[in-house]
Amino acid sequence: MSPVEVDLATALERCSGSMELLNQVVSETLTKAEAEQMPMIRKAVSEGDSQTAHFHAHSIKGASATIGFDSLSKAAKALDDLVRTGSTENAQELVDNMEESLKVCLEYWQDHESAMNSALERCSDDQELFLEIAKEMAKDVVPEQLQALESALADNDVGGVQTSAQQLKDASETIGASVLMKSASSKLLRPSAQPVVQVAGSPSGALRQGRDGWDGRDSRGDERRSRQGLRVLGVCRAVG
Repeated sequence: MSPVEVDLATALERCSGSMELLNQVVSETLTKAEAEQMPMIRKAVSEGDSQTAHFHAHSIKGASATIGFDSLSKAAKALDDLVRTGSTENAQELVDNMEESLKVCLEYWQDHESAMNSALERCSDDQELFLEIAKEMAKDVVPEQLQALESALADNDVGGVQTSAQQLKDASETIGASVLMKSASSKLLRPSAQPVVQVAGSPSGALRQGRDGWDGRDSRGDERRSRQGLRVLGVCRAVG
C-alpha cells in the first residue's frame, strides 16, 4: 500500500485556523473524489476522452493539495500531466495509482478522526485543555520518548524498546496521533523489528513520513524541535 503524505497544519492555516471548516472541507473533498470524480476519470480514460479526464484530475490535484493530502495531489498530477497533452495512452496505470492513493487517504482520515475524537473525549471535549496538553507533549514529551526508543533500538534493549513504545503509544493516544499510535503498537507486538518510523535513518526525527503531519527534518536543536512540536499541534488543532 502506498504511503500517505499529509500536512494538516498547513491546511488548517488555509482555513483561517477553523477546525470545523477544515473537517468539512477534507470530508467533502475526499468523498467527492471517491463518489463522483474517480468514476468519471476511469470512464473518460476507457473512452479515450482526455479532456474530461484532465478536468477531473486537475480538480483533484488542486483540491487535495489545498487540504494537505500531498500524496493524492501528486498522484493526480501524474495523470493530469499525461491527459492534458490530449492522450490517454498508458493512462490506466496512473488511474489505478490515483485510486489506490485516494483509498489510503480515506482510511487515514477515518483513523485520524477517530483518534482525535477519542483524545478530545479524554479532555471532556474541552478543546482549550486538549490543545494545551497537546502542545506541551508535542514539544517535549514525545520527542524525548522517540529518542529513548531510538537509543533502546540501537542498544538492542528489548525491555527498553517495550517500555518506550508503551509510553509513546500512551502519549500518541493523548494527542490523537493515529499513525504514531499504530507504529508504537506494532513495536509492542514486534520488539525486534526496525525503528518505529524510519525516514532519513532516525525515528526521533522521522515523523515527516507524513501521516500525522510532523516535520521529521527537525530532530536536532531546540528551535527545530519547537517547529516539530508546532507541526503536531497544528494537526491536533486541525481535526479537533
